[in-house]
Amino acid sequence: MLENKIRKVIGKKIKTISEGKIVAEKLKDYLTRHPEIEKTLAKNSKIKFLTTDLTDKFKILGSKFFRKRILSKKVKLS
Repeated sequence: MLENKIRKVIGKKIKTISEGKIVAEKLKDYLTRHPEIEKTLAKNSKIKFLTTDLTDKFKILGSKFFRKRILSKKVKLS
């Protein structure tokens, strides 16, 4: 969401790297090479997130994004 705004500020001469796109492409490639993983995935399961800041806003936005209720648990990083 911020990438276009950042590009407007820094201009066209500076290259930006979108790690989200890179990760998505790598995951797609991996899953294509390992179709057996789909058999172990639970369809229509609950999504649970581990966060360092548990807020109601996170749950609301996450539920809207995934179009179903999400579960989240606050964790402390050591």
